[in-house]
Amino acid sequence: MRQEVSKPWSSVALRAIDRFVRDEKRILFLVWKKWYASGTVCWECGHIPRCQQCDIAIAVHQNDNGDMIWLCHICRRQYNIDAQCKQCNGTDTHSYWLWSQQVAEWLEERYNIDPFLVDQTTANSPNKIKKVLAWLWTNKYLVATSLVSSGIPGWKPDLVVLVHGDMWLQIPDYQASWNNFCFLFDCFHNFSPEHFIIQTYNPESSSIKYACSFDKENFLLNDHAYRKQFLYPPYSLLCVLHYKHEQEKRVMSATNKLFQELLYCKDLYTMEDVVMFITPPLLYKKFWKFRYTIILKWPSLKEFMDIVYSKLQIQSRGFKVDWNPQQLL
Repeated sequence: MRQEVSKPWSSVALRAIDRFVRDEKRILFLVWKKWYASGTVCWECGHIPRCQQCDIAIAVHQNDNGDMIWLCHICRRQYNIDAQCKQCNGTDTHSYWLWSQQVAEWLEERYNIDPFLVDQTTANSPNKIKKVLAWLWTNKYLVATSLVSSGIPGWKPDLVVLVHGDMWLQIPDYQASWNNFCFLFDCFHNFSPEHFIIQTYNPESSSIKYACSFDKENFLLNDHAYRKQFLYPPYSLLCVLHYKHEQEKRVMSATNKLFQELLYCKDLYTMEDVVMFITPPLLYKKFWKFRYTIILKWPSLKEFMDIVYSKLQIQSRGFKVDWNPQQLL
């Protein structure tokens, strides 16, 4: 997709979809989310409308009438987005990241077919799941989210298209590659399609390369080498200190003060190998509250944190302690 960055579909995917639709074969389109798009972007200045209460792009939904709704997926606040960019007054705005509603719309426009959408709202009860399975016997085209990555009993697609095969890799987290590999590996292993296509901007990623070849052993060797190099679990203990407040200055001053105290303790007790850094999380503001984190890594981190607990009283100062978190977000 690096060579076709302005297009939602690669030429390879289009040729395959055209052929399988013409031959009336079963096609599964796997997307990450159930709405229309992740947001809108101005192609003239790059501005992306974001929620006022949360530091996240405003997602695009399509209601039953076909009208577009802009919604924050954190606080659920709705917005009215003008066609004209508020930053530069440009009119060349587009949605980005193709999700299930937009894929279904595209299939109807290009091939005049009405695919079935499977997500949390259409398959969140045993009765709904039975209806979905009954429907699949009479239709060949399915657009589904990661909800179906474990497979669908009795339904095997001839072609699986991963619309965004590297979505996890967009997240700055030490578990990103592992999560991406697991999703791809499970999809291909459980559906066992004769053909599959992954659209990606990172074709050299080990998570994609080894998932395509069903090579879990070599992926784990690569992933563990990365974790060992940068002291991530299981080669080190990990602790994240979270702080949030409505006042941005208070968040900055509180975290900076604690960080300096941690550096002092590190030098005072001669624990120079403790790795620590201060950083904003991926979601910097949530429900009007600004957020900041301090991340600590070290194989013997518990020894250092015992000193921190007794000397710095971090929990009474409003910091939340997260031991060995599954993600750093």
